[in-house]
Amino acid sequence: MTCERVVIINDFSLARGGATALALLSARLFRDRGLPVTLFCGDDASNSDDLNGLGINIVPVGGKPLLEQGKLQAMASGLYNTKAKAALEALIVEQDTPQTIYHVHAWSLILSPSIFTALQPVAPRVIVHSHDQFLACPNGVFYDFQKGVSCNRTPLGLSCMTTHCDKRSYIHKGWRVARQALLGRSFGDQYPWGAIAIIHPRMEQRLKTFGYANSTMVTVRNPVSPFTNQRVKVENNSEFFFVGRMEPDKGVVELARAAQAAGVQLVTIGEGPLSAMFAEQFPEVRQEGWCDKPRLQTLLQTARAVVMPSLFAEPFGMVAIEAQQSGIPVIIPDTAFLAEEITALGLGISCNIHDTDAFALALTKLKDMPATQIKQISETAFANATPLALDEQAWGDALLDLYTSVLAKAA
Repeated sequence: MTCERVVIINDFSLARGGATALALLSARLFRDRGLPVTLFCGDDASNSDDLNGLGINIVPVGGKPLLEQGKLQAMASGLYNTKAKAALEALIVEQDTPQTIYHVHAWSLILSPSIFTALQPVAPRVIVHSHDQFLACPNGVFYDFQKGVSCNRTPLGLSCMTTHCDKRSYIHKGWRVARQALLGRSFGDQYPWGAIAIIHPRMEQRLKTFGYANSTMVTVRNPVSPFTNQRVKVENNSEFFFVGRMEPDKGVVELARAAQAAGVQLVTIGEGPLSAMFAEQFPEVRQEGWCDKPRLQTLLQTARAVVMPSLFAEPFGMVAIEAQQSGIPVIIPDTAFLAEEITALGLGISCNIHDTDAFALALTKLKDMPATQIKQISETAFANATPLALDEQAWGDALLDLYTSVLAKAA
């Protein structure tokens, strides 16, 4: 059975992060193929002229991100956004057909768990994309920010609920626990949901810890394009690059300390709350700030390696694959879901980024590696013989195939 319309459900109509960028990319890919698309978004869609120009039907809730609301209002609407629920219920009544797919992308910053209550009547045709791990873990990353260690607790188990693991406060953790409980009631295994789309196979076991044992999980790896279409000649280079937000949980402080110990030149591309601190405490680190793609391509021509040092276990790690496809070796935490594949394919090194000595040793290994050896890594990475991601068109194909299978099962 072929999908005749897809309703994309997302917090935002304008890309503010990876999940929204992918949601909007899917809308464009579907419109290119002539498939009718409705975008149900939590914001006011005030900057969506380009989407309207593509013939995308936009249904905005008119809300604001939780961080832009007053505290009490944010607490209430973040737990259960009644306005979003009512708007989605009305949309389903007006537009639903037996061949309409509902694809949920991001929901935690405006829409809230209430949308899953609205979707229950059409559950067999609902696909929820797990771009992160908020479907299972209250803080979304299975990481104890207070102790700086990965978390293996059962979500909403006694140990989980009594442990202060949130990056903000224990009160905020309590609010997240309440939201998770509401999510379990509205999006639980008691309803026949179409599928959960995961971005890496290792996510399945993590999500099952919250009780999705009967849910159908389908791996759809993210679409990735290389930083550059020409192989970076890393054998001639010496600089190590970090690309991303300058925030504590991205591990950039741990990287700077390891770079000091290894005596390598670190270059950061990105901005964030740590930018000013770096200028004071790590003056040897060259900060380039945010760059457009042409500037990024130019800077990376001097890269020896790209480092993705996230403190928590990244379920995907787009930067690592963008670098790999450009022929740049990567250094990745041993907790990252991609770590085993990266090392097995000879595309880079994984290490314990919490251990400064071990981290510095990984940097030193690539710094001192003979030119012929690191060139071989670069050429293997650039050849991309075993892709760790999809290209855009293949990603669109994979989504449409998923829609077809979900509709067949629903019928």
